[in-house]
Amino acid sequence: MLGLTTRRITQLVSEGWIRKSARNSITLKDGVQGYIAFLEDRHNKTKASTTDDELRAERARKLRLENDHREGQLIEMEEALHSIDVGFGAVRVGLAAVPARVTRDLALRQTIEDEINRVLTAAAAELEKRAALLQAVDDPEAGAEDDDG
Repeated sequence: MLGLTTRRITQLVSEGWIRKSARNSITLKDGVQGYIAFLEDRHNKTKASTTDDELRAERARKLRLENDHREGQLIEMEEALHSIDVGFGAVRVGLAAVPARVTRDLALRQTIEDEINRVLTAAAAELEKRAALLQAVDDPEAGAEDDDG
């Protein structure tokens, strides 16, 4: 009924999963209950083993992240965004002096300033959009709040 060979049943009996009756035979009830207990035990052990593997993997991941951070290969989101802001600010300051260095013609100077400001404004908007996306990944709840209001 269980689809087991005689050898497998003998093995389950010797391991104590299935018990024999007084006449050295196995009742249907004992056979089925013993086999179910064996399957449940195997399932629980497999589940426990999977949980242990997941725990080990998570510990290894945490250790890799700590090592990457310590070695300077990984930085906090806030630090990264601050560095981008500082770098972008330096570019903005440098570009502000370009029109005066290029020409004395005030009209042309104004045109150059306007074009530089248009490009910098578009770049700043794109950086802000990407920073918001990165922060939403770093803190999903913060991203959800930004969408609402």
